[in-house]
Amino acid sequence: MIGINQICWSATHMKSIISALLIAMLLVPSFATAEIYKLAVPSDKGIELCWWPVMQPIAGWSHDEGASRANHINAFVPNGSSFSDAPAIIYARAMFKPRIPDTKSLNQLITDDRKTFEDDLPGVRVIELAPISDSSGSKFRYFSFTPSGAGNWERVAYAEEGEFYLIFTVSGTSSATLLHAQRDFEKWVSAYKPGP
Repeated sequence: MIGINQICWSATHMKSIISALLIAMLLVPSFATAEIYKLAVPSDKGIELCWWPVMQPIAGWSHDEGASRANHINAFVPNGSSFSDAPAIIYARAMFKPRIPDTKSLNQLITDDRKTFEDDLPGVRVIELAPISDSSGSKFRYFSFTPSGAGNWERVAYAEEGEFYLIFTVSGTSSATLLHAQRDFEKWVSAYKPGP
């Protein structure tokens, strides 16, 4: 006969084993995908996954580890700034396709993202720009998002690689701050090295 302590221990033990297996799976490199930083963080809601593209440092910019983990992005801010007060920020996201099964293609991801912008910022002007090539020559589709009034000015580059959609963004609090950061952002995207 199994006692209540054995049942509780078994459930706790199983939870630990599952957590360890999940972390181990995340640490195994995937040969068909981009080089993605993968971190599993225990939280009061269970294991939170932080995934983002591995990127080169940007001269004049600092990696913001706290903002990166909190927002599940690879975030950079101008030296001396923080994520909350920076006039411009640069960041990259990796979206694991199996976790968003309703998104069937990169085109759908872009369409959905555009709709979210338009819903959140009525009157936002969205323009597709010339694509940006990464270090391997792969093209990122590139868009500008310009608010009609208050809001952030953004440039967003989209690509897909293996099991991930990649979204790279530069966001400024004004047109001038965006333009000041845009050149660094475009060089950063161009320097991106896809995984093996």
